[in-house]
Amino acid sequence: MNDPELREMLNSPYPVSEYSTKEWVKKMTLDPSRIDFAICMIETDKLIGYTGFRDIDLTNNKAESYTGIGEKKHWEKGFAQESKKIALDYIFSRYNLNKVYAKIRKGHLASIKLNRSLGYTIDGTMRQDLFSHGKYRDMVIMSILREEFASLKNGENE
Repeated sequence: MNDPELREMLNSPYPVSEYSTKEWVKKMTLDPSRIDFAICMIETDKLIGYTGFRDIDLTNNKAESYTGIGEKKHWEKGFAQESKKIALDYIFSRYNLNKVYAKIRKGHLASIKLNRSLGYTIDGTMRQDLFSHGKYRDMVIMSILREEFASLKNGENE
């Protein structure tokens, strides 16, 4: 979180301390509207990222997804795709959601590509939706429906 490039991608305005990160994790674990997963290397059990869902809405059967790989040496190796696919399978089967969506800063091509690879489609753009790092940012909304994910999942097993 303290890498300037990562902070900008995550729209985090300032560096964070280890203490504040631990306090944030404690707070998030008590939030029933979210599920967070750690992404770890199998060989070393080293944490390299996270994925999960927030704003889980059981009335409208939807949730927002997010994923991040912290260390640049682990980028573009398939870790985000593999973990997000597992998380999607979990949330669709366990919570019976109809839709999962993602909000991505326009221009963040790696995240858009990741979501497309998992079957998400672009729903639209929210213009100047977020003020981050001194400027207003457009956010792209992408989503995948339960039936679309099931169709892709079943197609893989054939």
